[in-house]
Amino acid sequence: MTGGRKTAQGWHKGTIEELPSGRFRWRVRVQYPDGTRERLSGTTRTRTEAQHAIIAAQREAQAGQRPVSHTLTVGEMVTEYMRAKRATWSDRTAWNNEALYTRHVAPHLAHLKAAGVDPRRLRAYFELLSEKRPAGDGEKMRPPLGYSGQRQIHVLLLGAYKRAIGDGLLRENPAQHARPLSPSKGGTVRAAKVKHFTPEELGRFIPAAQADRLALPLAFLALTGLRIGEALALTWGDVGRDDTGAPFVTVSKTRSEFEGAYYTGSPKTAACAGSTSQGTRWASWKTCGEG
Repeated sequence: MTGGRKTAQGWHKGTIEELPSGRFRWRVRVQYPDGTRERLSGTTRTRTEAQHAIIAAQREAQAGQRPVSHTLTVGEMVTEYMRAKRATWSDRTAWNNEALYTRHVAPHLAHLKAAGVDPRRLRAYFELLSEKRPAGDGEKMRPPLGYSGQRQIHVLLLGAYKRAIGDGLLRENPAQHARPLSPSKGGTVRAAKVKHFTPEELGRFIPAAQADRLALPLAFLALTGLRIGEALALTWGDVGRDDTGAPFVTVSKTRSEFEGAYYTGSPKTAACAGSTSQGTRWASWKTCGEG
């Protein structure tokens, strides 16, 4: 029966109204443990479902559970999270996360309701990133996103959901139970193979680079183990000599470029900061060079 018939059951029990579409709208006033009251509502397929929804809303309110937002989208959630974190992120981190969101998150997840995304949906999303897919211009295909990029997206989604839960907008964090599968555990995207000199090749390269003015910086990188950004950020003030007269450089910053912008920031990890010389850098190479 349609026509908007409304059944009143008292403000504490809620009301149920049959809509012209045949669905049922329920409304109920609830009170939380802190004394605040709120009017909740929703629609269901049957009157029985509406009655169960009223009971569930009352029980959750008594337990202090606020209703989740059914309008918050993944796009709104992630962009708000990035805005809030911008002051604590470095420029490079902020730009990188914004680029990952624009290129890889927004086209597939931004329109979805955040409360409706479950771990299964996120697993399917990471599997999609592991394949070639349209870039959005109708012609080009975007190559598979590597494991490192997928892992950064997972961290971004995990943080955005945590913030939304902390704000009382959501209750579940699907990113806790769905993450990209690492190559070592059977992930479809393999990590890029690192190319490096063998000891014999390095032994031939360094003398040749030292004899070439343009290749001399490469010899410096090989002898010290500095990253390119760390070497580019060095100034004459970072160069000194120890008590024995041996030269050393102090690594306290790095210089990077991202999308045409250049900036100077802290080294990649705290272990990378410090002083080094040709004789001691090799001892810290594993800690700093492979971090």
